[in-house]
Amino acid sequence: MTQAKLTSRVNLINHAVRKLQKAGLVIRSTRVGNIRPIIEIERPANLCQGFTVITRQGSDLSTLNVAPYGGCLVTWRV
Repeated sequence: MTQAKLTSRVNLINHAVRKLQKAGLVIRSTRVGNIRPIIEIERPANLCQGFTVITRQGSDLSTLNVAPYGGCLVTWRV
């Protein structure tokens, strides 16, 4: 990944994180993904629009909610 692309993704993360924090959400982590930056938040108090993804690792099933926001993917666990 070039320096310009990395800087662009970091700027997307910073802008989205500031807006999410102003909305009262708690940010758990951020990372630069292969396609889009990913922001993980605490479970929101009210229901957000998004998609539910069920993943499986061995015998463990995990449910993850995902929503696009400001050029990033926002994720939270159920």
